[in-house]
Amino acid sequence: MEMQTGERGRIAALDGLRGLCALIVVITHTALLNPQLAAGYLPNPPASHGWAWWMIHTPLHLFWTGGDAVHVFFVLSGFVLTLPFVSATPSWRAYYPRRLVRLYVPVWGALVFALLVMAMIPRVHQTESRWVNVQAVHPTWASMLKDATLTRPTALDSPLWSLKWEVVFSLLLPAYLAVAKGLRRVGLFGLVVPAVLVLAGTVTGSAALLYLPMFAVGVLMATNLHSLRAMAARLDRWWPLVAVAGGGILVGRWWLPLGVADVLMSVVSAGVVVLLFLAWAPARTVGEHRVSQWVGRRSFSLYLIHVPIVLAAVRLPGWGPAVAFPASLLVAAVFYRLVERPALRFANHLGRRIGANRLTAPAAVPETVSRR
Repeated sequence: MEMQTGERGRIAALDGLRGLCALIVVITHTALLNPQLAAGYLPNPPASHGWAWWMIHTPLHLFWTGGDAVHVFFVLSGFVLTLPFVSATPSWRAYYPRRLVRLYVPVWGALVFALLVMAMIPRVHQTESRWVNVQAVHPTWASMLKDATLTRPTALDSPLWSLKWEVVFSLLLPAYLAVAKGLRRVGLFGLVVPAVLVLAGTVTGSAALLYLPMFAVGVLMATNLHSLRAMAARLDRWWPLVAVAGGGILVGRWWLPLGVADVLMSVVSAGVVVLLFLAWAPARTVGEHRVSQWVGRRSFSLYLIHVPIVLAAVRLPGWGPAVAFPASLLVAAVFYRLVERPALRFANHLGRRIGANRLTAPAAVPETVSRR
């Protein structure tokens, strides 16, 4: 398995994959402006008909499956944050300040942006879209503190829910590495452990058991990279079938009664997608395309700022989706230049000053989708 790297040792195809997942999240939230599509996410969704049925129950759903895109982000985070530590001694003094600054500064900028947009264009409280109605929050000092610390993010900027788990994983990375080291003897069979934990989280309703093991999938993939290479060599010409199987699992989730295995199947697909962009030439070509790379570099910014823009677009009946998507890309480019890129530079500078060594650990979420 040949991995093409770009600047600072980043795996270029994974940067592109992150960008594609961010676009899927934006498309998903834009699609949820439509009441028929938003109803498909209800606990007991009504029967859909016509074009809405096709959008929900066919492979067309792959283009707006934001929840599954977030699972890919979680697996990506586990993989790219672990990979530099596989062959180098960790410098945790450098890692922690760099990582926390990398995550929190853009989040704070996004919250300021969300408040400014809400002040100029108040959110609509009563629409036919349940998703839009849920986002019509009234920020208080207490709720904004929860958002700013990511302890209990609100719907002020709904994608932040996934950043909470990103922070928890980042803080627990040494423990993940220790567990992965303990499972090294069983190789990729160690993936059974996070699979069982995801099932347990589904059954018990524990968010920690549900989401934190998803990062472990990426951690184990990184620590067993040699086994992945060997498996990729054996698959050889079977990669198209692997791609179809991964997509088929996702499509099947929307009309098969999988029960407690539903989320697990999504995580399995997320692992397959990451593997495809690592090892399958056509997927790598897509990920390394200049458009994918451009979006991937700005994917964290896009992920953070798009929801306030999408909700403001509700004020443009009929034109909302057409305006929200390009506006999100434009604002993300500006946000990246003014907020995220300076934050990244400062984080790296801080890491160099504090730590004895500087390990380049790529940001993996857009840096995570989130799903909701």
